[in-house]
Amino acid sequence: MGKLLLIFDGFDEMAAKCDRQQMINNFWELAKVVVPGAKVILTCRTEHFPEA
Repeated sequence: MGKLLLIFDGFDEMAAKCDRQQMINNFWELAKVVVPGAKVILTCRTEHFPEA
């Protein structure tokens, strides 16, 4: 029953290595590890995500 904080840093760094769809797929792969009650921090530069 402990608390969990997940930090995914530098998500945008994969932008040069994969296309837009692969980035989206990678995001949802990371989302699979999030459990109810967990806090998540995902860092990236906003220019890699021009849409919400």
